[in-house]
Amino acid sequence: MEGRHQRARTTTDDPESEPTPPRPIIAVARWSGAATSLTGTLVAVLTFPTLLLKIIGAIVCGLIGVTILTTSRARDRPAPRGLLSLTSASVAALALVITFGRQAAPVEPVPPQAAPNLSTTTAVDPVGSTKSASPVSRGAVSLTTLGPVENDPAENLWTPGPVRFRGVPHDHAISATGAWCGSNQIEYPLDGRFARFTAFVGVVDESAETKPLDFYALTDGNRVVDLAAVSDKAPQLVDIPVTGVKRLVIGVKPPAGDPSNCPGPERVGAWADPLLTPGE
Repeated sequence: MEGRHQRARTTTDDPESEPTPPRPIIAVARWSGAATSLTGTLVAVLTFPTLLLKIIGAIVCGLIGVTILTTSRARDRPAPRGLLSLTSASVAALALVITFGRQAAPVEPVPPQAAPNLSTTTAVDPVGSTKSASPVSRGAVSLTTLGPVENDPAENLWTPGPVRFRGVPHDHAISATGAWCGSNQIEYPLDGRFARFTAFVGVVDESAETKPLDFYALTDGNRVVDLAAVSDKAPQLVDIPVTGVKRLVIGVKPPAGDPSNCPGPERVGAWADPLLTPGE
């Protein structure tokens, strides 16, 4: 009898024995284990980008969840501090899986927006009346794909490549890099194959200086576009008929009375999205 009481006292009064975790801590641990096992596995399978990552994520979440559930239900449970540590690790693992899944999930592309504040009635036809921009037809050809009649590479006055107007990118453009020093123009052979020519004109964002420039165009020697003082704040749309035209000349020059400061800060004018619509 005395021996049983002695053993009972030894078991309950041992200062090194760990207390049993309270029921709220056990319940929290079980819920975190179940959430990691089920939710984490589901998130990994549905959102991780590759099959290997899906498998690894599901296995890791499953093992963590099962370990927490088994430990919280075991007869010899760990101390409250140990069970709370396992719960925190489970919650952290679930949060990492969800975060990685959101970053890896594919994002639907956003349709490009039209350039802001662009004039839609700036093109001039051969008789001098304004003409609103017409929609681009299928089969349109970029002027950048046509070889110019002459463009001396040593001078490098005209350069094809992407530009930006007011932060709006244009993948295809022809830039006049020496336009702030004097009039520069370039000629293209159309050979009567096209019906219309459209382009955005303006001073590009990459210019060291953003003072205005004049833009002009000639078809078979006839001046059909003359846009004065086009600035980086107001890119404009050119739309002209070119039916039967054999030669198209586009040009950029400093405005009348503009003081020459060559070789000062470069001012780059560009014809962006220069499209030729084939004739019927």
